[in-house]
Amino acid sequence: MLLCFDVGNSQVYGGFYENNKFSHNFRINTKIGWSSDQLGIFLRSFCREHNIACEKVNEIAVSSVVPSFDYHLKNACLKYFKVEPMFIKAGIKTGLSVAKFKSSHEIGADLICSAVGAVEQYPDSNLLIVDMGTATTITVINSKKEFITGVIIPGIKTQAASLAHAAEKLLTVELLRPKTVLAKDTTESIQAGLYYGHLGAMRLLLRKLANEALHDQEHKIIATGGFARLFTKSKLFDVFDSDLVLKGLVKIVSLNPSIR
Repeated sequence: MLLCFDVGNSQVYGGFYENNKFSHNFRINTKIGWSSDQLGIFLRSFCREHNIACEKVNEIAVSSVVPSFDYHLKNACLKYFKVEPMFIKAGIKTGLSVAKFKSSHEIGADLICSAVGAVEQYPDSNLLIVDMGTATTITVINSKKEFITGVIIPGIKTQAASLAHAAEKLLTVELLRPKTVLAKDTTESIQAGLYYGHLGAMRLLLRKLANEALHDQEHKIIATGGFARLFTKSKLFDVFDSDLVLKGLVKIVSLNPSIR
């Protein structure tokens, strides 16, 4: 059984993979200061509650953009599962070519994994991959499996927190999809601005990337990440897949048998 972790700045999303599918998934907050033992106890408890035999976990793969979390996660895996986790890093086979991106060593593990997951499902396709978390990223992969480029903007929750922090009279608001931009109070004004402002930014970026990176060739737009659900009715994406990074991890593990 393979245990996968997608460690983001806000949340850790994980899942147990067996018989060609994820049977159980979980989310925990990245920022609450987990120790190795706390992580291990949580994972063992999750296994017990869902009738997962811990001893069946013989492989662990991790996509992480939070280096300070990695030490504790690695120790938890070693102590509670007796498995050395594989972290996605430079030198690991992914099936992608990153030669066209100048600073390829800076590409986040999450972007690599989501790209691998998308390519595995849509081979020979031009892809625009939108990942909406603490940051909103858009990655371009062409039909030759080449990582062309990517853009990064603050995520919608990050924008909301920044606004509330910088302006004393503006409140932290619930993130939702307003039916209209015709706000009736300050809360609705912020919600409309955040949602439709983010939607407009993504529409423009997707259009420009399709034009400049893919020369308007046929392509698919795939979305993942916790906040992408807010935009599923916007007709911005062709597909929403919450497990895209985890699916990429599964593929990468299969490409690297020597380090499993």
